[in-house]
Amino acid sequence: MMRRLRRTLPRAIRSSLGVARPGSAGREPPPRPEAVPPRLSGRQGTLLPSNPGPHRNGPRALLDRSPGVPTRDDGSPAPRARRAQPPPAALKRRSGDRLPSLVAALVVIGVTTASALSRQAEPLPVRVEGPPAGPHSVGQAIPIRVLVSAGATEPEVRPPEHPQVDVIPTGRQVRPISASAIGAIVVESNLYRFEYVLIPKVPGPLLVPAFRVTADGRSGATGPIRLDPKPPPASGRPPWFLGGVGPLEVTLAARPEAIQLGDSSSVDVTLTGPGAFGSTIRPALRGADGAPLDATVEPLEETRVEWPPSRTFPFRVRPRTPGAIAIAPVLVSWFDPASGGYRTVGSDGLTIRVVDPPRFDPEAVEVAAIPGAEEDGPRRSRWPEGPAAVLGGVSALAVIVIVLARSWSRSRRRSARRYALLQARALSRCSGVVRAERAAEALAGYLRRAIGRPEGELTPEEAASAVIEATGDPALGDRASAIVEQGDALRFSGRSEIDGGTPALDDAPGFFRALAHDLRPAPERSARSGADPRRGGG
Repeated sequence: MMRRLRRTLPRAIRSSLGVARPGSAGREPPPRPEAVPPRLSGRQGTLLPSNPGPHRNGPRALLDRSPGVPTRDDGSPAPRARRAQPPPAALKRRSGDRLPSLVAALVVIGVTTASALSRQAEPLPVRVEGPPAGPHSVGQAIPIRVLVSAGATEPEVRPPEHPQVDVIPTGRQVRPISASAIGAIVVESNLYRFEYVLIPKVPGPLLVPAFRVTADGRSGATGPIRLDPKPPPASGRPPWFLGGVGPLEVTLAARPEAIQLGDSSSVDVTLTGPGAFGSTIRPALRGADGAPLDATVEPLEETRVEWPPSRTFPFRVRPRTPGAIAIAPVLVSWFDPASGGYRTVGSDGLTIRVVDPPRFDPEAVEVAAIPGAEEDGPRRSRWPEGPAAVLGGVSALAVIVIVLARSWSRSRRRSARRYALLQARALSRCSGVVRAERAAEALAGYLRRAIGRPEGELTPEEAASAVIEATGDPALGDRASAIVEQGDALRFSGRSEIDGGTPALDDAPGFFRALAHDLRPAPERSARSGADPRRGGG
């Protein structure tokens, strides 16, 4: 502290306080030259310097030799009378004149020190702006701002951790408020704005903990944030709703767009915008006519960017036949909290060109001539003879049988009844959210094979009407509606259980076994629905 005072106090205050300069401790001050009192002239009583110097010519010499100047017997000037020194009281008055400046300096030092100590003792001023007025939805990006008043050092913000809420930073801003200076000390005050978005993952009341902030040895915290998100409504929900809340855009791209048969192409479906946060359901790739692609489609792991928000669903597509594979535009719906309705956006379609690789041409192979061979010898037939011919015929017959067996197996798998039995077995081996997702996909696949309905998400009303059209049984339609409703509640709630249980979803294997037995014949379905009897499986 004393060292800091020595550096910052002016020289007059240091001398008044008796504070030595840095590095001068232990030294004695240099001796001052002894003052010689001035002399008075004899005639006018003018003060003259006591040491006139070696030059005796000039005005001073004339003054010394002027009449009336007292001299000695030898002619030299007599010593002049010394000027009277000021009394001690005058010296005390001079030292007292410096007392106000000393007191003012001490007051400034005290005020500065007290202000710094009080700022360190006070908590850091922190508050939260937002969230905006609800209602809020699950998967919605809810913006908030954390405001901090601090000095030149940028505060450090520690966001809270919540298992059911994602906290994502989106940016920051700095705005100067004031600046003051005392000597060389400058004090700044700035307003820092840290922007975040809160994304609830489950419905119901949620309490987000406080944001912790530290800066310049001080700390502060905001209050907790209360949220009460609701799931998006089931009424009016399109089949291509992926769970997003807020606007988004969708793009479709393939790399590369021209391949050879047997190779694969990477197809990416990218969602950008706030609605990408909650879009957790993977979209499906369809052909230009809405039918499945004539290719092997393998989903890959999705990628996500927090800010700007985007989500990419990649697929590996391997065509089965040469030609051109047209992929239909991908439709995605998002929920608009302001209007309470759903909006749909779509991408552009694309085409993947598949080239058949060049086949082996034995005619293009040049056989070198064997030295010494007879040029005019008998030519051999190109077709094998004897056992080789029998072996070739048997091999060709085996290939034909295998192709026919695979074709029969594929047509059997496409049958709606066979598909329903397979899905019943698969559903009996899973439970919870996995069963809910698989039941929704299985019901969409069954209806595509039975009545030719394009696959996609089903609302409870759509599921009931489609099952009644396929089977003619209203009871099965009610069971399908209950399965879809309970499955949606379980998938979009983020919980392993829901209030009231899921009895219809638990009986999903039995429901699909009933679908396999109660499928209406194709001519009767087409007569009632007006559809083409050739659509769907038998």
